[in-house]
Amino acid sequence: MKKIMMLALIILLGLQVNSQVDGLLALNYTAKGQDEKIVVGSASLEGNEENAWKHIKTGLQYDQSSETDNAIKEYGIAIEIDNGIAEAFDYRAVCYIKMGKYRKALSDLEEAIDINSEFVDAYNHLGVANYWLKNYQDAINFYSRAIALNPSFATPYFNRAIVYLALEENQLALKDLNKAKELKLEGVDPVLQEFFADKK
Repeated sequence: MKKIMMLALIILLGLQVNSQVDGLLALNYTAKGQDEKIVVGSASLEGNEENAWKHIKTGLQYDQSSETDNAIKEYGIAIEIDNGIAEAFDYRAVCYIKMGKYRKALSDLEEAIDINSEFVDAYNHLGVANYWLKNYQDAINFYSRAIALNPSFATPYFNRAIVYLALEENQLALKDLNKAKELKLEGVDPVLQEFFADKK
């Protein structure tokens, strides 16, 4: 069981905001069950919001380079410019999670949810922060909310399985791991193999 938890925790630590930078920034996130793209420089963004997104783009670049402190600063600038962009709070929260500052992460994620009550990634990240704080039931509730909003988003199934494993709810964990695998989430097979090896 210990090997399963360590393997799963390594995958959780590898948590990254799903982003890619290619010329203009394209952010992929799941909201309301669909992937949406927001491109910096688009005619739909004006004034403060556009300026805030430029800082978010810079923050994501720092984040991808593992310059977490600089990423946090850029997200903070974006929030100062326009505090109505849920993604800025969510991305900064992910940085806080990576740094082990889970309570700060919770605060940012609550802001993100206040801005967008259907922000699937924020619910998933609330689950992660609560997991590390050992608030297991809260973690399960947030993962379940993310799943309810987007049943085809594999990550919350995997993350909820990790909580179930910590609680020794093995059948529930196995069900969620199989669902994450069915949804083609990478990294599930090693956890499943360890799960079954642990049962032999």
